[in-house]
Amino acid sequence: MKLIKVIILLVLSSAVIFLVETNIKTEYIQNIKENTKNDAKLQIQNQKENIRNGLKNKQNLLLEITNAIENQDTFDGISGILAGNSNTFKWIEYIDSTGVPKYSTKKGSEESNDITYTISSQLKDDAQLNAGINIKDFISKSLVSNFAITRSPQKILEEYSSKNYVTEQTQINNTDLYLVFYKNIATKINSILFLEIAIALLALISIFLIVFKKRNTEFDTLDTFMEQVRKGNEDLRFEIIEKDPLSNLKENINSILNKVENLRIKNRVYSVAIQIINKLQEETSLSRKINTFIQQLTNSFNISDIHVFIKSEKNKIVYSNKSNQYTINYTKNMEKIINNKQSNILKDFNINSLLDVQLNQNFSPKNYKIFHIGHYGIILFEKKEFEKLNTSVSNMLVNLIINTVKLHKDKFYNLQEKIHFNKMFKKLNTGLIWVDQEGHIKLINQYIEELFSINFDAEGMLIGQFFNKLNLDFKPIAKSLNSNQEKQYTVEFKKDKELEISTTFIPISNNTENDFVINVKEIGKFKNNEKTLIAEQNNKINDLNEQITTLQSRLQRLQEKIDSQSKSNINFDIIDPIAKDITVNSTRMLKALNKLTRMLFDDSEKKYVSFLKNQLYHINFSIRNFAIFKENIKYNMKNNDIVKIIKKSFNFYRSDLKNKNIDVNAQFNDEIEMIKSDKVNLGISFNNILYQIIDNSTENSRIETELTREEDNILINISLINPKEKIKTMIPSKNDIETQYDFLNFIINRIINQHNGTYNIESEENRLTYKIRLTV
Repeated sequence: MKLIKVIILLVLSSAVIFLVETNIKTEYIQNIKENTKNDAKLQIQNQKENIRNGLKNKQNLLLEITNAIENQDTFDGISGILAGNSNTFKWIEYIDSTGVPKYSTKKGSEESNDITYTISSQLKDDAQLNAGINIKDFISKSLVSNFAITRSPQKILEEYSSKNYVTEQTQINNTDLYLVFYKNIATKINSILFLEIAIALLALISIFLIVFKKRNTEFDTLDTFMEQVRKGNEDLRFEIIEKDPLSNLKENINSILNKVENLRIKNRVYSVAIQIINKLQEETSLSRKINTFIQQLTNSFNISDIHVFIKSEKNKIVYSNKSNQYTINYTKNMEKIINNKQSNILKDFNINSLLDVQLNQNFSPKNYKIFHIGHYGIILFEKKEFEKLNTSVSNMLVNLIINTVKLHKDKFYNLQEKIHFNKMFKKLNTGLIWVDQEGHIKLINQYIEELFSINFDAEGMLIGQFFNKLNLDFKPIAKSLNSNQEKQYTVEFKKDKELEISTTFIPISNNTENDFVINVKEIGKFKNNEKTLIAEQNNKINDLNEQITTLQSRLQRLQEKIDSQSKSNINFDIIDPIAKDITVNSTRMLKALNKLTRMLFDDSEKKYVSFLKNQLYHINFSIRNFAIFKENIKYNMKNNDIVKIIKKSFNFYRSDLKNKNIDVNAQFNDEIEMIKSDKVNLGISFNNILYQIIDNSTENSRIETELTREEDNILINISLINPKEKIKTMIPSKNDIETQYDFLNFIINRIINQHNGTYNIESEENRLTYKIRLTV
């Protein structure tokens, strides 16, 4: 019987391999080649389009540089611009009108480079600007290994023609370069061979089991099976023996039981992991997150030997385990382990070797699994305990705590460095101009602004243009940049000041890229020290705070007097002196706040001033609404950009929209032109609409804004989706005002009427729309 089974298996396996070899293999390989060929055609067209767009963008950029150069009066100015843009291209060169190269970053070996393409631009004085582009930079990074760019595609096609490669080529438009695609399909072709080998191995294994398996004559009957069920077998799993009449039934039951058990185990593990993640998210401080992480692993997975070491302040480490949390010194042994990122196992390691103090705990040498948290610290697990965890769950939890630590530390260090740097940079007793590698100004400090009486926005300007605008000699700076060498010189400014100017290069990456700082100092003149400046600014903030309190109390008295008036006979004459006084003082305070905001650079101070500024705006808006109500205001009609007016209102309520988590979807027609309007009062109308929308919003609310042109009319629709409550849509008359919304809609209607427009409110199911129509 065994011999017959062996013969049948050999015949069947041989027949299957023969069919695969003669019928399936040829068709399979042909199908692979066709699919790869079609994919090659698609990819080569996509990359060709990427190259075309890339060349077009580079040509436009070269034209912008050409225009900038034509505005320069000196070659130093030109070389400054070229130096600032040298990293934009592979190389760049400037040839004057006589054909002599005056500036070039090209190396001799680059002229014959097969994938470099040259673009040119002509200047008005017949000078020429040339730039080299590496075409391969435009190819998607994931596909670079499958593409070649060459002027001789035949060599590449011949190289891959005799191998298991699919090739495709096309010429790049308006160039002498060819784009060649090649892909190796040997792995896919060989997969059919692996299938044949697998069939043969299965046949051999089956023959082995047939020959050597012992015959078992013990069979279960239906009665014995049901008896086991009635007795309540622990898991009801059964052994399947040869010629078992109940084998199919047993196999199905065993399979179902196995699946249920696996799902139960996985569900328990993952549910516990999710609970740990939720608990970590509930904690706010980093130390509490780490303690929660250790406690949850200890309680849920019986992992008791966990040690977390996190860098704190200089030469300090926060050490946490299941028992407590300690602050220890940063030792050499600790530094060695943190910096050795290649190590993931510590054999026969004693935790005491990392501690510089004696703790009331006994640590014995063990094997530890180590996880590095960047350069911030390490986590150690006892190896045997950690290996008991489900792999995917352990990876998920460890990555979670590592990313949590990195996030907290990165935010802290970035904020700390930013505050320290900005305070230092802005308030130094010397002038600093920070310039990026492309020659654009990133930042100037207060000393520079005062020294040159700067009344324009310098940030973003080319440094050569900045010096020319101030009539300062830029030649030494240009030479310093071109030679990449620091330089110092003195120059006379407006015949009454002598300046000392120097350059310093700042590396910004691991390669040779550098920003640079220009130091400008007026010889013989000194500024107040940093402490004096900070004290003066703090005094100004305190004064402003007292003034805002006074203004708010005045506004409260104003509101009380308004509320005390009879609804039937509203008389606003009594509030005129207070309204005028608050308006004048508020305007002065806003100017002072604007000036102070520019002087401050610390984030917390800036946020405080912005809060005061925001409160003052609210006061001014209230006064303006009362003045419009009394018709005691003049309209200053000029041509204004209505899109900017709307955006300014949204920007004013930005923090309120963010706090209520309200999404804003805005669609503005680009063809909307300037319209004649009073931008302040028209802005008040949009502010009043947004105030109602925010006050009437819920967690599920969102705002849709649409600005369109219809013949000679501009239509503005601001819709609140899912409002908290419906409101009256009829615009009230002056004597019918009952609620705050009535008052605001009355004011909006009066403003829009003054602009020869109409205003109305429409209410639909789950939508409230404020509609304004203005005539151009």
